[in-house]
Amino acid sequence: MEQLLLRLAGTVVSAAFKRVLTKRHSDLRGETSLSELVEPRTSFFVRRSFKRHLQTITDSVAQRLQELYRNEFTNLDSGEQTAATLRAITAFEAADMSDKGLFAVALQSEALANRLLESEAGGRDGTDLSEAGEQFYRLLVHNTCECLVQLVINLPEYQPRVLTELLERISQIEETLTTALERVSFTNPVAPQGADGDEEFRAKYLHAVKNNLDVLDLFGVDLRRYNARTTLSVAYIGLSVRTRQLRPTDDHAPRGVVYSQPEFDYRQGHQTVRVERVLGLSERILIRGEAGSGKSTLLRWLAVNAARSSFDADLADLNGMVPFLIKLRSWEGEKLPAPEHFLADTAPHLRGLMPEGFVHRALESGRALLLIDGVDELPNGERAGVRNWLSQLVKSFPKSRWVVTSRRTATDDFSLHTEGFGEAMLAPMSSSDVRQLIRHWHLAIRDSRKLPCRSSDLPDYERDIRIKMKANADLRALATTPLLCAMLCALNLDRRRHLPTDRVELYRAAMVMLIDRRDAERQIPITIPHLGQTEKRTLLRDLAWRLSLNNRTELPRDAATARIAKKLRSMPSVDQNAEAIFEYLLERSGVIREPQSGRVDFIHRTFQEFLAADQAADNGDMGLLVENAHRDEWHEIVTLAAGLANAPQRSELITGVLNRADTDQRYARRLHILAASCLETMPDLDPGLGPRMERALASLLPPRNRSEAISLARIGPPLLRYLPRIPERLSEAAASSTILTAALVNGPKAVNVLRDFAADSRRQVQEALIDAWSYFNPKEYAREVLANALLVDGAITVNSQDVIPVLSYLQRLRATHVALDSVDDISILNAVPCLTSVDVRGGFDDVAPLEQHGGLESVRIRTTAVFDPTPLTRLPKLRDLALTSTVHMDLSFLADCESLLTLFVQADGDTDLSPIWSLTKLTQLGLWSISPNTDLSRLSTFSSLRALSLGGPPGGERSSAPRSIASLPMWAPQLRNLTLFHMDLEDDLAAISALPALTGLGLYECSISNLEALIDFTSLRSLQLDGFKTLPNLAVLAKVPQLKYLYLRDSPEDSTVIDLAPFADRDITIGVSKFHEVCNVGPGVRVRRLS
Repeated sequence: MEQLLLRLAGTVVSAAFKRVLTKRHSDLRGETSLSELVEPRTSFFVRRSFKRHLQTITDSVAQRLQELYRNEFTNLDSGEQTAATLRAITAFEAADMSDKGLFAVALQSEALANRLLESEAGGRDGTDLSEAGEQFYRLLVHNTCECLVQLVINLPEYQPRVLTELLERISQIEETLTTALERVSFTNPVAPQGADGDEEFRAKYLHAVKNNLDVLDLFGVDLRRYNARTTLSVAYIGLSVRTRQLRPTDDHAPRGVVYSQPEFDYRQGHQTVRVERVLGLSERILIRGEAGSGKSTLLRWLAVNAARSSFDADLADLNGMVPFLIKLRSWEGEKLPAPEHFLADTAPHLRGLMPEGFVHRALESGRALLLIDGVDELPNGERAGVRNWLSQLVKSFPKSRWVVTSRRTATDDFSLHTEGFGEAMLAPMSSSDVRQLIRHWHLAIRDSRKLPCRSSDLPDYERDIRIKMKANADLRALATTPLLCAMLCALNLDRRRHLPTDRVELYRAAMVMLIDRRDAERQIPITIPHLGQTEKRTLLRDLAWRLSLNNRTELPRDAATARIAKKLRSMPSVDQNAEAIFEYLLERSGVIREPQSGRVDFIHRTFQEFLAADQAADNGDMGLLVENAHRDEWHEIVTLAAGLANAPQRSELITGVLNRADTDQRYARRLHILAASCLETMPDLDPGLGPRMERALASLLPPRNRSEAISLARIGPPLLRYLPRIPERLSEAAASSTILTAALVNGPKAVNVLRDFAADSRRQVQEALIDAWSYFNPKEYAREVLANALLVDGAITVNSQDVIPVLSYLQRLRATHVALDSVDDISILNAVPCLTSVDVRGGFDDVAPLEQHGGLESVRIRTTAVFDPTPLTRLPKLRDLALTSTVHMDLSFLADCESLLTLFVQADGDTDLSPIWSLTKLTQLGLWSISPNTDLSRLSTFSSLRALSLGGPPGGERSSAPRSIASLPMWAPQLRNLTLFHMDLEDDLAAISALPALTGLGLYECSISNLEALIDFTSLRSLQLDGFKTLPNLAVLAKVPQLKYLYLRDSPEDSTVIDLAPFADRDITIGVSKFHEVCNVGPGVRVRRLS
């Protein structure tokens, strides 16, 4: 059997390598051996080396196929296995393995296998097989095709002199192909039915997700043509988002409680945090962002890592989930998909194998991760349908996780608040993000077979663009999104380090690179006569324009071909049929693609918008642009057209937009913003329009809030000259919004604006200046803006390692608070001046560097490593300490921390708590992961203790509360706030009610079937309930005599409408989840929505 397997594997390897070495159809059909193609052009010893490598690759294929014989149809007799194998060999030897044959099935192994099975070449060849033998034969064909496809997509394309290059890198190619084959996950085309088949199908589906989504197009250069390691997993960089600040609990919630995680309220305020952090805290979130900001890439990255279970830290909860990526543009004009169609955008070839109800079971169990991409890519009229569709799904499957993306403009009027979604905005890339993307981009392409330089020169190109970014502020201002930054990297390489300096020129250069120069510089001949640069651009512009006119981003392949055929009638110099030209543009232009069989789109919507704008300018269709100017999806087209049009057209366009703003008050603000946005791209403005533009801008300024600031920033750099520069003439809200506007516009001129606000002492203004730091070069901003800023009473919070080296520029700095994730070495804090508080987490194992900061008052440490806490005893001002570790801790050092007022410790069942009892000054204490045997009697020594937090071991079943908890009223009668987490309190709640001074109580994931004991909490004013599977009995809670604040932080599965009738006569504030509806709200009841 091994020899037959080697023969089958050899047929596959030969077919794959022939594609690289020849384009002659007769050679590809099998009449010519691989040796005959190599021998005339190589020496004897080179051929021997090449043959050895091919044998190794063939062995790898055979060994993978051998797994089928060992693991599938093990009861099938060897005779039938042999017959099935011979039949498979015959099928593959006769199959069409030319580019035409392979691309006819879009290089999909499932489609290729089906074609082979249906063809005459895959006939019975005189061999009769049993039903089991027939199934084994089909299984063998399907999985051999999978091996073939992996070989094809990881080998270079045919081009002149490819043999020389192939022989030079055959060792690396062998390693690449072996790795690719190891990733192959074999499937059985006979689908199991019912829940019994879920796990088997889940494995196949997750494998498809990893293979299909772990790729990235760098502007038409397909990473699947590179080394297998150069995938999305390598190229992806984490980004930051601006989101509503989650601040400590407000004055009405229990004060001073030590929580395992900070408690949040939802007052106005925002901060920049890593997107992974926000996603980890959010079960449902809408991510907004500009064009090219990385929204779609983020969703693919989430899907791939969920499929691999490779998340850690904030996103570890997503491991083991089943991701479903739904591209809304694929469903334009159609009914949005029901769960049984959720595979359509990621693994349509597996749809027939899916057990009935598979997706529904994943949704119901909470194992589903729904990734909904591109609300903005649907016309306005269809977005309400998206909201209704999501609302129904969320109500039906409340346990699932949801991430939805959209451009910013589309979400101005699109909200999912009532469905329980939080919101976050992808922030412009910071300097460190830009450096990281440049690094990842060059790593991702280093093994490309299509580089315009030697791979050894790539470090020089990388160094060159980093230096240019640092030295040229205008260039750096362009690199605000991953798309623009990656385009600059590509153009730096393609144009031998000559880069454009404005956005229109950047897009124009990218089009030239993709459409015109890519093939020319690789000496790939144009196979269609008279289809040159102008003709290709003409066809692509027309296609983009027609898509935009219909408010679409995707269309059927047949419709695209028909559009090209229609356009060709006006292009007499091109004598070729539309199908051939469409295929050529699809394969060679680098601008359009076929994301799934039968559907066509542009590789990025930005390119569609640019080409559509170019067509509009060429047509002189200013009237159409004005007519659609109020539409979100036309904003970029109009703005770019203003930069591409000639002077009379520009005047007509701007005049038309301003006239519409004067006559249509519904869209006046949006149209004024659009007209002003055109200033960014236009080379000049008709002097006669200057006063009208001034008046339009005056009507927009100053921004009154964050929403207005974000929309105004779209105008770009021209806006900066009009922003108010005298802070004292502005309200605090207007001044902080002006700062945000300038920060979002960015660039060196924005720094000049922000410098004028440094002396404004108002807290909100200083907070806005500090928040804006993340948008600029850290050193430049510190030196030019923050050097003399008053800060927030001389204090600043640092949540990025990038700013630590430049804190010394802040002359008025008096207190520095550091909050950092992913810290491996605390010595990075050595350079922090005036350090007063630290909140760090990571894998560090040494806290000794903290000793040099004698002013430290608060230290919060979360680490996965063993460390010696003794250095903490040498911090004379330390008052607040929190220690969380995944390993056992020795707390004996606490005996030397007598000045502590607040202590939080995540212990374990074996931790000796006795050193804690000597800290008699404590006012707040938190003990987590304690056992039922923990003795709380020593709490009686804490006469000043006001807040206590106790938690059982996380995960699994709730543990019994410490047996001594019932005696809390005797040992700590002065307690005002108590928080209990993950405990069984069935028999203890009544005893706790005797705490005479208790005003705040938090119960998190606790087992309590009857809350009537709460009625006896005579002094309780604030109650927080979280983790209850069913809605608590509100009639009981309404009887708690002094209750003023009730927070229901979790989402009971059995209710989406909360009846507040029991509180009709109460004066009370009730916090409920965003996706809950409330009814019967009394006159004294205030409802607060919680995220």
